[in-house]
Amino acid sequence: MDSKPVNKELLTLERPDPLDNNESSKTQMCRNFGYLEEPPRCYFENTSKEELVLEHVLEYKKQFKVIYDAQRKLLLAPRNEMRMRKFICTTIKPTKLPFTELYDWDKCAKFISNYLEYEQLEIPTKLPKIIPSPANVLEWQAGDSFDFSIVLCSLLIGTGYDAYVVYGTAPKAITTKDESLMECPFDLFMSTEEPDPLKDEDEEQMLEKKKASVQPIEDFKV
Repeated sequence: MDSKPVNKELLTLERPDPLDNNESSKTQMCRNFGYLEEPPRCYFENTSKEELVLEHVLEYKKQFKVIYDAQRKLLLAPRNEMRMRKFICTTIKPTKLPFTELYDWDKCAKFISNYLEYEQLEIPTKLPKIIPSPANVLEWQAGDSFDFSIVLCSLLIGTGYDAYVVYGTAPKAITTKDESLMECPFDLFMSTEEPDPLKDEDEEQMLEKKKASVQPIEDFKV
């Protein structure tokens, strides 16, 4: 059996923290992904071109830390569902769905927010340990902010938008999806009048329609 040499320097790319007991459902689904079904080969193997790209990514990381900021963390080659290093840009898959309603950016964003269940990052101050494919995120219908952004970016690029994923920091109320200070979209002023038990609303609606349908005849004489 042929053995492929492993570049030990690639293993230093954003080495993930050890998994803890309080893991999210996303981590659990990623762990079960390889056991419940047989994933495609691209999930657990890298082609020669992908390995070459990872080497360039490693060189870029070294130059970035020397020239710019040595303390800044870069999300360049995170692990996928099968714990395989993948260049982050290859995670975005331009996709065009057969639904014209999703060709507008605002409707597409609303669809993503309604269809997927938002989960917080396991450690809010650190980058995610795993970046799954957009296909699995849509199948699981759950993900964190990075998963939401990658899925949305894939759909927007597929429909012709010049979209990018940019990550940074946000207030705690946004990252935890705290809606306690938001205005309620429903009417909070309840009516204090008690309904009349003898009043039939259906009958009144029928009478109103009957009155509206009766039209007087002009110049009518008895």
